[in-house]
Amino acid sequence: MPNESTRTVWVALVADLGIGLAKAGATVLTGSAAMAAEASHSLADVATGVILVVAQHRSTRDRDD
Repeated sequence: MPNESTRTVWVALVADLGIGLAKAGATVLTGSAAMAAEASHSLADVATGVILVVAQHRSTRDRDD
């Protein structure tokens, strides 16, 4: 079972993905350059979340000799 920190990262990752997709959809509908910038920022937050998930997973491995 994941600890509280891992759960928090996953919740934030899913939320950021939803927000990014919503903003991308709004960009397509409106053609707004500002909304496109916001969508790319949200998707960058998703990338950060993925990096955090990978880092947390790697931190549980045994140390090297």
